[in-house]
Amino acid sequence: MPTLPVKRGILSSAVWKLLEYAPLTAEASMDRLHYIASSIANWRVPVIRCTGTHPETGKAVAVIVADNQPSAEHFIRHMAGIDFRTEELGKVPVWKLPGFFTEHGSDTTMSIAHINSRLGHLLFTGKQLHVPECLGTRLTVPDHGEATSRARRSQASNLRRFHRNGLDWEVSRSLDEFDDFYHKMYVPFTLARHGDAATIRSYSRLRNYMLHGGIIWVLHNGRRISGDLFAESGDTLYWICTGTDHGHEEPVSLGATSAIYIFGVQYARQAGLGQLDLGVCRPSLRDGILAHKKRWGAELRPSTRCQHSLIIQWENWSEELAHFLWHTAPVIQDEDGLTGIVSVPDRSPEPEILQKELLGPGIRGLKILDGETTISVKNRTGV
Repeated sequence: MPTLPVKRGILSSAVWKLLEYAPLTAEASMDRLHYIASSIANWRVPVIRCTGTHPETGKAVAVIVADNQPSAEHFIRHMAGIDFRTEELGKVPVWKLPGFFTEHGSDTTMSIAHINSRLGHLLFTGKQLHVPECLGTRLTVPDHGEATSRARRSQASNLRRFHRNGLDWEVSRSLDEFDDFYHKMYVPFTLARHGDAATIRSYSRLRNYMLHGGIIWVLHNGRRISGDLFAESGDTLYWICTGTDHGHEEPVSLGATSAIYIFGVQYARQAGLGQLDLGVCRPSLRDGILAHKKRWGAELRPSTRCQHSLIIQWENWSEELAHFLWHTAPVIQDEDGLTGIVSVPDRSPEPEILQKELLGPGIRGLKILDGETTISVKNRTGV
């Protein structure tokens, strides 16, 4: 099964080189071993304190972040819109994090730990939010008979628009062409899109996917401007990664990244595949990529590729915390499935409006928090 990109050391990269021609199922075993090893190696977690001024309330905000990777810090920076200053607080044994958070809870807006999901449920047993580090997205591939008339009209309209822009597609399975995709599209696009937060997957690992799939090229007037690496397993087509010509944004503005959804469905239908796995996205109902995939009919689901969670804890309810939950709308995961969390500071939208705005297939419902009060809204659109 395809997994999230993970930065690996020299030994791990060498192992992936040896497993280059192994079946895709070997990857799941490799990642389980990696997470076990990393949990042992990272038993002391770096802790930082992020402080700043909330742009809407003008009040001070303090967030404690415990993370061996920049995932949690990136999450709050990306979603909160606050220019944080950071202070290192040292390293804390992972089993002492609950007590550390409680000890510093009175003078912080909230605390966030990025740790193994199972370990998180063992250590944090209170009212914390357990947010999976990513969500899976999957699209059922309808045949022409099963697709609704609305879906057929939408697809036909999109195809006409793409063709007016001179967009078309083709598939390649040549390993020689993988070199161009990796070095001239994937790497520069990832660096341009994510900057310092970019994680570049290894050449050997992505080449392994190529051996089990290929590349769907998006053409503009016959020239390749974008490509999506995919792999096939069972009845599912997996999107692995995307790239544009030398990392340029022009293909995006031409609609290449949107066209790939339609072209992917067309290819999957021709290949007799029933599911299109669109990869993972941030665990936020406000995330633009998540919203984009939902518009194409994708269902959100727990992802077995993500072994860690963001544990969010607070001591006292505050207006700043309410704003954070409003802007992030994080998704929690429990034994019943996925549930959205949101608050409504300085606003009083009807629950039905929030349901229409935020919910979609795969989300069981929405919990609207306001201090000690919680309003639960079921997803009436279907799960």
